[in-house]
Amino acid sequence: MDKPKIIPLLSSDGTPLDALPASGGTLFPTMIAAPAKDRLGQQLGTVAEILSGLACFPLEASLVMADPGGTANATLIGDTLSVGRSSTCGLICRTDTGLSKKHFEVFRQNNHYFLRDLSSKNGTRKNDELCPPDAGLQLIDGDVISAGGCTFVFLAGTKPS
Repeated sequence: MDKPKIIPLLSSDGTPLDALPASGGTLFPTMIAAPAKDRLGQQLGTVAEILSGLACFPLEASLVMADPGGTANATLIGDTLSVGRSSTCGLICRTDTGLSKKHFEVFRQNNHYFLRDLSSKNGTRKNDELCPPDAGLQLIDGDVISAGGCTFVFLAGTKPS
C-alpha cells in the first residue's frame, strides 16, 4: 500500500500551524493524510498540480490551464469566455483535436459564474461529471473542467465584481 501524502495545515495568512485546539483541550497534529486514490483526492491533486505552476494568483475570475512543462497560465473570464479551437474563442487550444471549434463557455450572471457545454462533440466535464449540452452549471472556486485533452481549474478571484 502506498504511503499517504502529508499536507501541512496553514492559517488563513499562510503561516504553518503547530497544532489546532479541539474541544476538551486536546491538540490535533498539524499534518493530515490526503486521500490520493478516491475521486476527491484525485481532484485535489489535479488542482494542486495545475495551480502550483502559477507565478501568482489572479485577482479576477479566471480559468487556469497548465502546459505540458508544468507552467500554468490564467485567462481572465470577464463576462464570458469561450474555449475551443476556433480563433474566435477567448481561450484557443488549436492543437487539441478532442476540442470542438467552440467547445464550452464560462459566463457570469448575477455575480455567479456558470459553465455551459456548447453542444460539443466530445462533451465537457465539471469535476468529472458530464455537463448536459447548453445547460448552465454553476461554478465554485477550484472546480475542475475537462474538455478534449485539456484540464482547467476555475478560480473565482478575490476582486469584487
